[in-house]
Amino acid sequence: MLIREDSIVKSVISQRVYFMLKRTIALSIVMVWTVGLYAQSEPERIYSVFYIKAKAGSEEKLEKGLANHIQKFHSDGKWPEYVHEIIAGEKTGQYFHFSAPHRWEDFDKRVRSEKDIRDWQINLLPYIDENSASLQRSFFRFLPELSLPYEGNFNMYRVNYVYVRPGKDNDFRYFLSRTNEAHKKLKDGHKHHRYVKVLGGEGSLYVNIHPMDKFEEMSQPGGLLRKAFGEEEAKRIWDIYNVAVKKTTSELRKARPDLSSKN
Repeated sequence: MLIREDSIVKSVISQRVYFMLKRTIALSIVMVWTVGLYAQSEPERIYSVFYIKAKAGSEEKLEKGLANHIQKFHSDGKWPEYVHEIIAGEKTGQYFHFSAPHRWEDFDKRVRSEKDIRDWQINLLPYIDENSASLQRSFFRFLPELSLPYEGNFNMYRVNYVYVRPGKDNDFRYFLSRTNEAHKKLKDGHKHHRYVKVLGGEGSLYVNIHPMDKFEEMSQPGGLLRKAFGEEEAKRIWDIYNVAVKKTTSELRKARPDLSSKN
């Protein structure tokens, strides 16, 4: 029986394609399993956050009340609270208050003392602008798989809020993963923490926080994706971002250790 040469070639190619496809699927399964295992081994880190706006002329009294309150009721390490001052952005002059890191069950177990509540009512509430969005609490979850972690305390934090369109979370997370990949490929030493809002406010919201000690660190070279992946791939990734993202805002926070827990 005669076998055509082109049939043999097609058969060989088909086998190669089959084994390549099989290998790709196997690698994909391993990657998914690894990510899932990492997510399971990493306990959730929940952040309870809200902004505080002082009444006009009451900034000094509010800061004094905050410092004394946190020193009295949040210095034992059981429920640490921290305060940053907004020095650039639409909330300039306000304070960013957060408590972290927690697990969800921590909020069930927490019991505030009467003295704690009373002190807040007497020494802080009278100096807070009731007509603002002050004290509107939100909860955010830390995203270790999409972060380039840093440790320690810094003087300032550059913060970007990204509002994602409905149904586009996976696309946006893909964009974030590629920026991480680019930083690692270029070995530029860039660090950031990323969070997603899980409760409070409207829409899907992500936060990117980059630590700084000096203003000169605001100056960063552009073209990250282009340098890492080339013009064509960078454009493709940015196209995904532009479709996924509804809007962005930013602010600069100054750490206020004098208004925060010491632990």
